[in-house]
Amino acid sequence: MKKTLQTTLLLFVGLSAGFSQKIVGYLPEYQWAAYGANVQFNKLTDVNYAFMNPTTTGDLSSDGTNLFGFDYNVFEVVKNKCIHNNVRFHLAVGGADPGSYRKQRLYSVCSNANSRANFVAKLVAFAKTHNLAGLDIDWEFPTTSAEIAAHKNFISDLRTKINSDYPGCNLSIAVGGEYLTNPNHLQYIDPTVFPLVDMVYIMAYDFPVNHTGAGAQHSSYSNAQGCMEAWNTKGVPYSKMILGVPFYGKSSDRTGEDQLYSVLASSNPATAFTADNMNYNGKTYYYNGKTTLENKVTMAFGKGSQGIMIWDVAQDRIDQYSLLSVLKTKVDATCPVAQPNLGLDQSICKAGDTRVLDCGVEPVGAVTAKWYKDGTVINGATVRTYTASLAGQYKVVLSSGSCSKESIMNLSVGSSVTTQGASRCGTGDVTVSVATPATGSFSWWSSAVGGSQLGTGRSYTASNLSSTNTFYVQEEASNQKNFTLGRTTAIDKSPNWAWKSKISQYAQVITVNQNLSIASVKAYFFSVASGKAVKVTVYNQDGKTIVKQGAPQTLSITSSTSYSPIVIQAGIELSPGTYFLTIEGDVPNYATGSIKDAILLQTEVADQSVYSASDGTTAVMTMKGNAIERFSATGYIDQPKPDGGQSGYYGQIFEVQLQTGSAATSCGRASAVATINKVPDAPGTITGSSSVIDNQSNVSYSVTPVPNATATSYVWTYAPSTGVTLSGTSNAITASFVSGASTGSLTVKASNSCGSSPSSPPKQITVIKANGVEELFISYGLSLYPNPSESDFTLTINQFLPIKLVVYNMFGESVDEFSAHGNQLNFGSNLTSGVYMVKATIAGKNATFKIVKQ
Repeated sequence: MKKTLQTTLLLFVGLSAGFSQKIVGYLPEYQWAAYGANVQFNKLTDVNYAFMNPTTTGDLSSDGTNLFGFDYNVFEVVKNKCIHNNVRFHLAVGGADPGSYRKQRLYSVCSNANSRANFVAKLVAFAKTHNLAGLDIDWEFPTTSAEIAAHKNFISDLRTKINSDYPGCNLSIAVGGEYLTNPNHLQYIDPTVFPLVDMVYIMAYDFPVNHTGAGAQHSSYSNAQGCMEAWNTKGVPYSKMILGVPFYGKSSDRTGEDQLYSVLASSNPATAFTADNMNYNGKTYYYNGKTTLENKVTMAFGKGSQGIMIWDVAQDRIDQYSLLSVLKTKVDATCPVAQPNLGLDQSICKAGDTRVLDCGVEPVGAVTAKWYKDGTVINGATVRTYTASLAGQYKVVLSSGSCSKESIMNLSVGSSVTTQGASRCGTGDVTVSVATPATGSFSWWSSAVGGSQLGTGRSYTASNLSSTNTFYVQEEASNQKNFTLGRTTAIDKSPNWAWKSKISQYAQVITVNQNLSIASVKAYFFSVASGKAVKVTVYNQDGKTIVKQGAPQTLSITSSTSYSPIVIQAGIELSPGTYFLTIEGDVPNYATGSIKDAILLQTEVADQSVYSASDGTTAVMTMKGNAIERFSATGYIDQPKPDGGQSGYYGQIFEVQLQTGSAATSCGRASAVATINKVPDAPGTITGSSSVIDNQSNVSYSVTPVPNATATSYVWTYAPSTGVTLSGTSNAITASFVSGASTGSLTVKASNSCGSSPSSPPKQITVIKANGVEELFISYGLSLYPNPSESDFTLTINQFLPIKLVVYNMFGESVDEFSAHGNQLNFGSNLTSGVYMVKATIAGKNATFKIVKQ
């Protein structure tokens, strides 16, 4: 590709796939330490990091000190720069060196089936681990038939492995530009390779002196055009080509070191910017200036090329004489199609659910839309939105003629989260957990929607819990990050502490550096705002055009003596750019500048801070502490101060919650119950008969269920227990009093896993027995007949004495009484059929006996 600045490291770079209408910058790692600050990531669509090489057995090199080395620390820094600037990141493999050692290593590894398979597997796994946009093979150059065959087999195996293990990863190759002389690079690539790759990078530089009449220029317009046309005749479609341009100069005699454009332009940048050659250290160096670069862009895009590639992007200036700025301006003007934006990665809950993907741009007029899934065209998907139901990488391409722009996002399909609740006895710690899925990242929350985040992980422990509570868990995407931006410390909330602004009168200036979502904004409201509906709103820099709004949220404020912090939910996804962030209220017409209600927000005078949310490498988003006055009594911010415009104070006190990476699973939050069990209270009064008859069975007793805790069982006790059988463990039982049972008390306890309650109040039960008959027979000649009887009964004695009879049914209830003074008493004619106990009292002596009425 391009020889480096040092003869000891002559490297060549290849380029991988990126967005349509690409501006791709090669970045060799040896340039980073000295020239990394010259890389304007925000003007690139793609970066190719150069170079990775194999060991002799096909493993990935890890030694950063030799020709085959790789510096993983620099790789990570550059990768993060790309992520934070929405630039797709690729890995270039191979490169050139003076002794062709890298070429020989590639041939040695790729000509052997085993080491080639190992190298292919390691490369694809590395690309997948680092979420790379693509792999680029820069084998400089396979010149023999054996090397050409090894190159073809390597590319073929890579394509197969990518398709199976990492669909959507692009594969590209780099080819030389010389097409008429010896060497002729058209002979070095087997044409069957071209259908297997997504892009072919044309290294249209380093031509020899006077190649096709170009004189000393090593990268002329005519040679760029000629080599594109030559490779097209070899079978490379223009739509797969990306034209390479140099950001360096070569001397007219091709001796000595090549020189960076930034060095050549150091003494007279204005002249160097428009010229194609400059004198340096006594030699004339040839490169591409502004006009040549613009003409090459027009030519390449006119043929349908995907874009422009630069060797190398660290060789540029970063001021008004930047060559990358020239390319960026020309590419944007050449392709007037609006940039689509699919936003953050998203997810759907489970198979069968759907998600509407919206690119944000309506394809009208000459602009057409085409949707892809995992690199394959989706038939019939040609409008702004697409309803997806399957996991994969989705891409939308908006085109007009040969001009196109695209946006890519990933859609994952999750599964419903199920939980495992937990319980304990009494106050203490309770741990609830995720049951399914078996893997994933999870966050725990205080409520089903919104609320406060309590923790992360597969489980959550609620400390010192004294009552049953429900917690909520949701699955997060593995690459999701959360940030807090703005004033997060406590402030004086008294109404006279700070300035007060009318809601939406001011807006904070925010700069977004990567796709992100504003989850919420916390602001401080005074009581006059209570009952008002407000919403987070993001405006374009004109202050009038709404980019996105959150849902309205009605404020509830109870304090009339201080400002109340309230979190306003937003859910606003933004792509990189500069915006105005504010909270909208009851303002009927901004155009007139009238403010219907002064819903007061707390602001701070002279807040010159710049708040930044950073992942440790680059700012995700910044927000100025001072504000823009969006409108006043006379109009919009485009009016001169003091009626409108930039304010150096009145910064609204906002705390902004941000989210980057994939969205959380759309299955929502699952609930997990932490149960606090308690020992039951003592049962209440026992209901049931207070007197029973000897040998009476199935007498019912019960208590009201204990209310304060779930009793799993009831333990009943009769004392003394001899002759008494209790049946049942619920709050209702039956008791049987067999021969030998005696008068006693019945109690019950309620119990569960935490223990048993105190006993209920005792229920006193009298057991009536048949006894004393023999004594009365001896003393008074007692006789009872007939027994059984169908009518009445006759009791006789041998003396005239007072007689009293009390008749009890089998439930121990008194059903009749009889009294007489004599030696005979008839009774029982009114009794219904059944068994009764009769208690006889004669002259103060008692006897109990059984009668049967038929």
